[in-house]
Amino acid sequence: MMRRLFLFVAAVIRALPPLRGKVRLGQLFYSLANRAKQPFSIETTLYAERLRFRLNLTSAHERMAFLMNGYESDTVELLDALYSGGTILDIGANIGLIAVPLSVRTANRATSAPHIYAFEALPSNAASLAENVRLNALETRIRVLPRALGSERKQVHIQIEGDDPSRTGTANILPESYDFQKIALEIERLDDIIASGDVPADVSLIKLDTDGYDLEILRGARTLLRERRPLCHVEMNLICHGWHGTTLDDAIAFANELDYDVYVQTAYSSGVFRRYSPELPFFDNMLMIPRENVDVLKRIPMAAS
Repeated sequence: MMRRLFLFVAAVIRALPPLRGKVRLGQLFYSLANRAKQPFSIETTLYAERLRFRLNLTSAHERMAFLMNGYESDTVELLDALYSGGTILDIGANIGLIAVPLSVRTANRATSAPHIYAFEALPSNAASLAENVRLNALETRIRVLPRALGSERKQVHIQIEGDDPSRTGTANILPESYDFQKIALEIERLDDIIASGDVPADVSLIKLDTDGYDLEILRGARTLLRERRPLCHVEMNLICHGWHGTTLDDAIAFANELDYDVYVQTAYSSGVFRRYSPELPFFDNMLMIPRENVDVLKRIPMAAS
Protein backbone atom coordinates (compact mmCIF):
# COMPACT_ATOMS: atom_id res chain seq x y z
CA MET A 1 0.00 0.00 0.00
CA MET A 2 2.73 2.49 0.97
CA ARG A 3 4.73 1.69 -2.14
CA ARG A 4 1.68 2.35 -4.31
CA LEU A 5 1.21 5.65 -2.49
CA PHE A 6 4.84 6.57 -3.20
CA LEU A 7 4.41 5.78 -6.90
CA PHE A 8 1.27 7.95 -7.00
CA VAL A 9 3.09 10.86 -5.31
CA ALA A 10 6.06 10.37 -7.64
CA ALA A 11 3.78 10.58 -10.68
CA VAL A 12 2.42 13.92 -9.43
CA ILE A 13 5.95 15.22 -8.74
CA ARG A 14 7.17 14.17 -12.18
CA ALA A 15 4.28 16.04 -13.82
CA LEU A 16 5.03 19.29 -11.98
CA PRO A 17 7.23 22.02 -13.49
CA PRO A 18 10.64 22.50 -11.83
CA LEU A 19 9.87 23.58 -8.27
CA ARG A 20 12.22 23.99 -5.35
CA GLY A 21 11.80 21.15 -2.87
CA LYS A 22 9.67 18.80 -4.99
CA VAL A 23 12.35 16.09 -5.13
CA ARG A 24 12.91 16.43 -1.39
CA LEU A 25 9.20 15.79 -0.90
CA GLY A 26 9.45 12.66 -3.01
CA GLN A 27 12.45 11.45 -1.03
CA LEU A 28 10.47 11.90 2.19
CA PHE A 29 7.58 9.82 0.87
CA TYR A 30 10.02 7.16 -0.26
CA SER A 31 11.60 6.93 3.21
CA LEU A 32 8.12 6.29 4.62
CA ALA A 33 7.17 3.81 1.90
CA ASN A 34 10.29 1.68 2.19
CA ARG A 35 11.42 1.96 5.80
CA ALA A 36 12.72 -1.60 5.70
CA LYS A 37 14.91 -0.70 2.68
CA GLN A 38 13.75 -3.74 0.76
CA PRO A 39 14.47 -4.14 -2.98
CA PHE A 40 12.20 -1.80 -4.93
CA SER A 41 12.64 -1.90 -8.72
CA ILE A 42 10.43 -0.49 -11.43
CA GLU A 43 10.41 -0.05 -15.18
CA THR A 44 9.62 3.48 -16.28
CA THR A 45 10.30 6.12 -18.93
CA LEU A 46 12.62 9.11 -18.55
CA TYR A 47 13.46 12.27 -20.51
CA ALA A 48 11.38 13.97 -23.19
CA GLU A 49 12.11 11.05 -25.52
CA ARG A 50 10.34 8.67 -23.08
CA LEU A 51 13.30 6.30 -22.97
CA ARG A 52 12.78 3.09 -21.03
CA PHE A 53 14.77 2.32 -17.89
CA ARG A 54 14.81 -0.37 -15.27
CA LEU A 55 15.50 1.51 -12.01
CA ASN A 56 16.40 0.28 -8.55
CA LEU A 57 14.72 2.82 -6.28
CA THR A 58 16.83 1.77 -3.29
CA SER A 59 19.69 3.56 -5.08
CA ALA A 60 19.63 7.29 -4.25
CA HIS A 61 20.61 8.56 -7.69
CA GLU A 62 18.27 6.18 -9.54
CA ARG A 63 15.44 7.32 -7.26
CA MET A 64 16.36 10.95 -8.02
CA ALA A 65 16.29 10.20 -11.75
CA PHE A 66 12.80 8.74 -11.35
CA LEU A 67 11.50 11.76 -9.44
CA MET A 68 13.12 14.27 -11.83
CA ASN A 69 12.21 12.37 -15.01
CA GLY A 70 15.89 12.37 -15.98
CA TYR A 71 19.37 12.65 -14.54
CA GLU A 72 21.96 15.40 -14.97
CA SER A 73 20.05 16.72 -17.97
CA ASP A 74 22.45 19.67 -18.16
CA THR A 75 25.35 17.26 -18.67
CA VAL A 76 23.49 15.42 -21.44
CA GLU A 77 22.74 18.75 -23.15
CA LEU A 78 26.36 19.89 -22.84
CA LEU A 79 27.79 16.67 -24.28
CA ASP A 80 25.24 16.79 -27.09
CA ALA A 81 26.34 20.36 -27.92
CA LEU A 82 30.03 19.39 -27.91
CA TYR A 83 29.70 16.32 -30.14
CA SER A 84 30.42 16.65 -33.85
CA GLY A 85 31.27 13.09 -34.89
CA GLY A 86 33.61 10.26 -33.96
CA THR A 87 33.49 8.02 -30.91
CA ILE A 88 32.18 9.05 -27.49
CA LEU A 89 33.50 7.35 -24.34
CA ASP A 90 31.21 7.33 -21.30
CA ILE A 91 33.55 6.22 -18.51
CA GLY A 92 31.67 5.48 -15.33
CA ALA A 93 28.46 4.96 -17.29
CA ASN A 94 26.61 3.44 -14.31
CA ILE A 95 23.20 2.24 -15.58
CA GLY A 96 23.14 4.40 -18.71
CA LEU A 97 21.31 7.50 -17.50
CA ILE A 98 23.58 9.66 -19.67
CA ALA A 99 24.71 7.26 -22.40
CA VAL A 100 21.17 6.24 -23.40
CA PRO A 101 19.72 9.74 -24.05
CA LEU A 102 23.02 10.96 -25.49
CA SER A 103 23.07 8.13 -28.04
CA VAL A 104 19.61 9.10 -29.26
CA ARG A 105 20.34 12.83 -29.47
CA THR A 106 23.66 12.40 -31.31
CA ALA A 107 22.60 9.62 -33.69
CA ASN A 108 22.28 11.91 -36.73
CA ARG A 109 25.92 13.06 -36.31
CA ALA A 110 27.43 9.64 -35.66
CA THR A 111 30.05 8.51 -38.16
CA SER A 112 30.19 4.87 -37.05
CA ALA A 113 28.12 2.27 -35.23
CA PRO A 114 28.26 1.98 -32.32
CA HIS A 115 29.37 5.52 -31.62
CA ILE A 116 29.23 5.37 -27.79
CA TYR A 117 31.43 3.01 -25.76
CA ALA A 118 30.10 2.86 -22.21
CA PHE A 119 32.58 1.69 -19.57
CA GLU A 120 31.12 0.45 -16.27
CA ALA A 121 33.38 -1.43 -13.88
CA LEU A 122 30.85 -2.64 -11.33
CA PRO A 123 29.22 -5.92 -12.46
CA SER A 124 25.72 -5.13 -11.12
CA ASN A 125 25.70 -1.69 -12.75
CA ALA A 126 27.08 -3.05 -16.03
CA ALA A 127 24.29 -5.65 -16.16
CA SER A 128 21.66 -2.94 -15.57
CA LEU A 129 23.33 -0.71 -18.18
CA ALA A 130 23.15 -3.53 -20.75
CA GLU A 131 19.48 -4.09 -19.86
CA ASN A 132 18.63 -0.40 -20.34
CA VAL A 133 20.43 -0.39 -23.70
CA ARG A 134 18.40 -3.47 -24.69
CA LEU A 135 15.10 -1.95 -23.51
CA ASN A 136 15.63 0.91 -25.96
CA ALA A 137 16.99 -1.25 -28.81
CA LEU A 138 20.23 0.75 -28.82
CA GLU A 139 22.69 -2.13 -29.19
CA THR A 140 23.89 -0.70 -32.53
CA ARG A 141 24.59 2.72 -30.95
CA ILE A 142 26.04 1.80 -27.54
CA ARG A 143 28.61 -0.86 -26.76
CA VAL A 144 28.77 -1.80 -23.07
CA LEU A 145 32.27 -2.52 -21.75
CA PRO A 146 32.29 -4.00 -18.21
CA ARG A 147 35.92 -2.99 -17.67
CA ALA A 148 37.77 -0.82 -15.15
CA LEU A 149 40.28 1.85 -16.18
CA GLY A 150 43.25 3.48 -14.48
CA SER A 151 46.86 4.54 -14.94
CA GLU A 152 48.39 1.06 -14.80
CA ARG A 153 47.37 -2.58 -14.91
CA LYS A 154 46.67 -3.78 -11.38
CA GLN A 155 43.94 -5.09 -9.09
CA VAL A 156 41.90 -2.75 -6.90
CA HIS A 157 38.67 -3.01 -4.91
CA ILE A 158 35.45 -1.05 -5.30
CA GLN A 159 32.54 -0.42 -2.94
CA ILE A 160 28.92 -0.09 -4.05
CA GLU A 161 26.44 2.32 -2.49
CA GLY A 162 24.93 0.64 0.57
CA ASP A 163 27.89 -1.77 0.76
CA ASP A 164 25.79 -4.51 -0.88
CA PRO A 165 27.50 -6.09 -3.93
CA SER A 166 24.18 -7.43 -5.26
CA ARG A 167 22.62 -4.00 -5.90
CA THR A 168 23.20 -1.13 -8.30
CA GLY A 169 24.19 2.40 -7.35
CA THR A 170 27.12 4.76 -7.17
CA ALA A 171 30.48 3.13 -6.47
CA ASN A 172 33.95 4.12 -5.33
CA ILE A 173 37.40 2.60 -5.69
CA LEU A 174 38.71 2.96 -2.14
CA PRO A 175 42.11 2.60 -0.45
CA GLU A 176 42.78 -0.95 0.76
CA SER A 177 43.01 0.31 4.36
CA TYR A 178 39.27 1.08 4.38
CA ASP A 179 36.78 -1.42 5.81
CA PHE A 180 34.12 -2.33 3.24
CA GLN A 181 32.63 -5.19 1.20
CA LYS A 182 35.40 -5.52 -1.37
CA ILE A 183 34.57 -6.19 -5.01
CA ALA A 184 37.74 -7.00 -6.95
CA LEU A 185 38.48 -5.16 -10.21
CA GLU A 186 41.27 -5.61 -12.73
CA ILE A 187 42.39 -2.17 -13.86
CA GLU A 188 43.45 -1.54 -17.48
CA ARG A 189 44.86 1.48 -19.29
CA LEU A 190 42.62 3.11 -21.87
CA ASP A 191 45.64 3.51 -24.18
CA ASP A 192 46.14 -0.27 -24.15
CA ILE A 193 42.48 -0.95 -24.89
CA ILE A 194 42.58 1.39 -27.89
CA ALA A 195 45.86 -0.13 -29.09
CA SER A 196 44.21 -3.57 -28.96
CA GLY A 197 41.41 -2.39 -31.26
CA ASP A 198 38.64 -3.02 -28.72
CA VAL A 199 37.75 0.69 -28.92
CA PRO A 200 38.16 2.81 -32.09
CA ALA A 201 40.94 5.38 -32.11
CA ASP A 202 38.69 8.20 -33.39
CA VAL A 203 37.66 9.26 -29.87
CA SER A 204 36.40 12.84 -29.99
CA LEU A 205 34.56 13.22 -26.67
CA ILE A 206 35.07 11.70 -23.23
CA LYS A 207 32.73 11.92 -20.26
CA LEU A 208 34.40 10.85 -17.00
CA ASP A 209 32.54 10.28 -13.73
CA THR A 210 34.30 7.73 -11.53
CA ASP A 211 34.09 9.32 -8.08
CA GLY A 212 37.74 10.08 -7.47
CA TYR A 213 39.52 7.88 -10.02
CA ASP A 214 39.19 10.28 -12.95
CA LEU A 215 42.74 11.61 -12.97
CA GLU A 216 44.13 8.07 -12.73
CA ILE A 217 42.11 7.17 -15.85
CA LEU A 218 43.34 10.24 -17.72
CA ARG A 219 46.91 9.31 -16.84
CA GLY A 220 46.31 5.97 -18.52
CA ALA A 221 45.14 7.75 -21.68
CA ARG A 222 48.11 10.04 -22.38
CA THR A 223 48.65 8.72 -25.90
CA LEU A 224 44.98 9.17 -26.77
CA LEU A 225 44.93 12.70 -25.38
CA ARG A 226 48.19 13.63 -27.08
CA GLU A 227 47.38 12.17 -30.49
CA ARG A 228 43.59 12.32 -30.90
CA ARG A 229 42.88 15.44 -28.80
CA PRO A 230 39.36 14.57 -27.57
CA LEU A 231 37.25 17.00 -25.58
CA CYS A 232 36.87 15.84 -21.96
CA HIS A 233 34.07 16.45 -19.47
CA VAL A 234 35.30 15.43 -16.01
CA GLU A 235 33.33 15.31 -12.76
CA MET A 236 36.17 16.10 -10.37
CA ASN A 237 34.85 15.28 -6.90
CA LEU A 238 37.67 16.62 -4.75
CA ILE A 239 36.69 14.67 -1.62
CA CYS A 240 36.82 11.40 -3.55
CA HIS A 241 40.07 12.38 -5.26
CA GLY A 242 41.58 12.93 -1.83
CA TRP A 243 41.23 9.19 -1.18
CA HIS A 244 43.82 8.66 -3.91
CA GLY A 245 46.08 11.57 -3.02
CA THR A 246 45.15 13.67 -6.06
CA THR A 247 44.04 17.31 -6.10
CA LEU A 248 42.59 19.88 -8.46
CA ASP A 249 46.11 21.31 -8.87
CA ASP A 250 47.27 17.89 -10.06
CA ALA A 251 44.50 17.82 -12.67
CA ILE A 252 45.32 21.34 -13.88
CA ALA A 253 49.02 20.46 -14.14
CA PHE A 254 48.21 17.30 -16.08
CA ALA A 255 46.01 19.25 -18.53
CA ASN A 256 48.70 21.92 -19.02
CA GLU A 257 51.31 19.25 -19.68
CA LEU A 258 49.23 18.03 -22.63
CA ASP A 259 48.33 21.54 -23.88
CA TYR A 260 44.73 21.42 -22.68
CA ASP A 261 42.97 24.38 -21.09
CA VAL A 262 40.53 23.81 -18.24
CA TYR A 263 37.11 25.45 -17.95
CA VAL A 264 34.95 25.11 -14.85
CA GLN A 265 31.31 25.61 -13.93
CA THR A 266 30.52 28.90 -12.27
CA ALA A 267 27.91 27.33 -9.95
CA TYR A 268 26.36 23.96 -9.18
CA SER A 269 24.08 22.71 -11.99
CA SER A 270 25.12 25.69 -14.10
CA GLY A 271 25.57 25.19 -17.82
CA VAL A 272 27.93 28.18 -17.88
CA PHE A 273 31.69 27.62 -17.93
CA ARG A 274 34.64 29.91 -17.35
CA ARG A 275 38.34 29.42 -17.95
CA TYR A 276 39.90 28.20 -14.71
CA SER A 277 41.96 30.48 -12.49
CA PRO A 278 42.93 29.78 -8.86
CA GLU A 279 40.67 32.49 -7.42
CA LEU A 280 37.51 30.95 -8.91
CA PRO A 281 35.30 28.70 -6.79
CA PHE A 282 35.20 25.12 -8.07
CA PHE A 283 31.93 23.19 -8.50
CA ASP A 284 32.97 19.63 -9.42
CA ASN A 285 32.62 19.67 -13.22
CA MET A 286 35.38 20.75 -15.56
CA LEU A 287 36.03 20.72 -19.29
CA MET A 288 39.43 19.95 -20.75
CA ILE A 289 39.69 21.60 -24.17
CA PRO A 290 42.71 21.25 -26.52
CA ARG A 291 44.26 24.68 -26.95
CA GLU A 292 44.12 24.37 -30.73
CA ASN A 293 40.36 23.71 -30.60
CA VAL A 294 39.02 26.68 -28.61
CA ASP A 295 36.41 27.36 -31.29
CA VAL A 296 34.40 24.51 -29.79
CA LEU A 297 33.58 26.81 -26.88
CA LYS A 298 31.23 28.77 -29.16
CA ARG A 299 28.78 25.87 -28.84
CA ILE A 300 28.28 26.28 -25.07
CA PRO A 301 27.45 29.14 -22.67
CA MET A 302 30.59 30.87 -21.43
CA ALA A 303 30.91 33.46 -18.67
CA ALA A 304 32.86 36.62 -19.40
CA SER A 305 36.47 36.45 -18.29
